[in-house]
This record gives sequence, structure tokens and C-alpha cells, in this order.
Amino acid sequence: MRRCTDVRSIIPVEEKPLFDLRQVFDIVRSGREFKFDRYKKLEIPDMPFFFYGAVVFSERAWGLFSETIAILGDYIYLDVARRRFVFYLPLVYVDCFDEGRSRFRRLDTGTISQIYEYGFKVKNSFEFPPIFKISGPMKTSYDVFCNGDFKRIVEQNGLTGMEFQDVDIVRPPDRT
Repeated sequence: MRRCTDVRSIIPVEEKPLFDLRQVFDIVRSGREFKFDRYKKLEIPDMPFFFYGAVVFSERAWGLFSETIAILGDYIYLDVARRRFVFYLPLVYVDCFDEGRSRFRRLDTGTISQIYEYGFKVKNSFEFPPIFKISGPMKTSYDVFCNGDFKRIVEQNGLTGMEFQDVDIVRPPDRT
């Protein structure tokens, strides 16, 4: 089996707490900065939060990705305090979850309740879409994944608000 790591799990930046939608709107309405306390101010990131499997993009970030990912999900524009954001829900699901290479917690009922590390198994010819979710292991999955091209665009343009975690991917050996 050949391993590659061209897929990443998108996760919010750990130093920043997660907010519910009302909190984000209140913060954005208050000005251009998140204000956690009177001593610390942070700029609003390009991807300010993840909300039950959806991602919010700043207008700048959406401009970089909209041509490639708009058809892969549903989105709505949010105008808040003279700033535009896009609430994006990826609708492409890939059946690639590999229980043998993943770490997770299973309930007594047999249902997987939490996944700590992902392992994927796919065919050689399969190309991952720019942004997607996985099908299968949980009835509802809130984790969002991206391919290497998505990650490169984020890094090349200095987008903020997310980090990437490598996913272990196994492809069958080439038979040529």
C-alpha cells in the first residue's frame, strides 16, 4: 500500500475559541476586531468559524475559492456591519473512511460517536475534491476536509482562522 498525505482536515485555529452564530455577528457588528478582553485584540480571520460542518469565509477568502467550490455546496451571503461573509455548507461526501487506520470512540450501540484521527482508503485514480465531508462512519459528521490545492491557496494567500491536520491515506499499489 502506498501512503500519501494530500488531504487535510480543516480545523479552527486552536487559540481562538469557537463561537455560535449569534456571537460572531455581535463581534463583527462591534467593529473590525475580536475583543476577548481589554488587553488582547485579534483581527477577524478569513475563516472566522466552523459551524456544524459549515465554514464561514470572509469576502476575500470566498473570492479565492468561489469558482471551484460554489458548485460543491450551498452558500448564502451574510452582510454584517458593512462586511460580507459567506456561510458555506459542503455537500460533497466521499466514502473513504478506513476504520483500521482511524482512532475513534464507539458507543455500546456500535455507533461511532467521536473520531480522533482519520485514516482514508481510496483507489489510485481517485482525486479528492477541493472541499468535502466523509460519509459512512457517523450519522452526522461535522468535520470538513480539503485537498492539497485548497491548502496551498490558503498558505500562499496568508488566509487566517484555520489549521490543517494531515490525514493518513492508503492507495493500493500501482499494477504497472
